[in-house]
Amino acid sequence: MRICTLDRDLAQADETVELLGIDHPLMDALLMRWRSTPAEQAGAAVKVGLARKTVLTLWLVQTYGRGSDAGAHLVPIAVDAEGKRAPALEKQYQSCFMAQPGPVQFSAVERQRLLTDAIEPTLQRELGHRGIAAMDKGFATELVGWVEVA
Repeated sequence: MRICTLDRDLAQADETVELLGIDHPLMDALLMRWRSTPAEQAGAAVKVGLARKTVLTLWLVQTYGRGSDAGAHLVPIAVDAEGKRAPALEKQYQSCFMAQPGPVQFSAVERQRLLTDAIEPTLQRELGHRGIAAMDKGFATELVGWVEVA
């Protein structure tokens, strides 16, 4: 049994705890499993006590630069039903994975509208803001998580 954490300081302080990053073998296995799952079966719905319907998406962003300059980033993007960004949820996205299951919040039509009109443009702005999407770098994005939050 492996003990993993997302806390870099904890992993460095305790040699029995592994840092769970994008390149960790467990993440590779999980990504492979969920990439083969049909999209309509890959989402989740949780209750965390938000006042409005919100969706949290997680994006795997791989960057490519000159030579061997490459990287991987996990970027959370959360928006409410009107397409307004929910940065507080993005900062606490890990809590959604420990929350109680909840009801589905959006129809298929609403999901597509949010993805096209709000989430993807917000992701592009965020990548530019972080310097991930720069003129001297190539990048690829992949949606790896969809969590509907109530």
